[in-house]
Amino acid sequence: MTSATQNYDLKGIRIERIPSRDCVRRFKCGETSIDKWVSDKAFKHHDQDRSRVFCALKGESTAALGFYALSFSPILPTYLFGQHADRYQDGDAPFVYIEWLAVQRSIQSNGIGTVLLINALQRAYSVSRNVAIYGVALRALNDRTRAYYEGHGFVAREDSAFPLMILPIWTLRDLFEPRRG
Repeated sequence: MTSATQNYDLKGIRIERIPSRDCVRRFKCGETSIDKWVSDKAFKHHDQDRSRVFCALKGESTAALGFYALSFSPILPTYLFGQHADRYQDGDAPFVYIEWLAVQRSIQSNGIGTVLLINALQRAYSVSRNVAIYGVALRALNDRTRAYYEGHGFVAREDSAFPLMILPIWTLRDLFEPRRG
């Protein structure tokens, strides 16, 4: 990732479902695996209901500044916190899974990734109001992304090159439900 050389104005950014293949055709975040997936598969997976892809757009532009993809994923109970594993002895725990989250290389480190992450978490919380989930999960791509997600409350549940990271449902509730009293 390169650091931004100037501040980017976040006003006018909207997050919407991927409108077309062209939206991400020239997307480059600097991570080959992400760049390849978004250009080759993002729209196809969205169209086939394999995941939902959301793009950050600004003004009248149809070129994505960043994007994320969401799906559901079962996670083994061994990755859950404390006594919660007992609740899922007969099967895996349901999660909203952030498959990918990336920002155009030229505008990284300007807050767009955080805007995308918060939007993804809001959508996961909305799902949790209607469908039971244990939380949100993702895999960190490297030490830098691991630190980024830890800074937003995710907890690594394994020590590996691409650790599974979890943000439990009670954290989403703390973020998005109004305080009582």
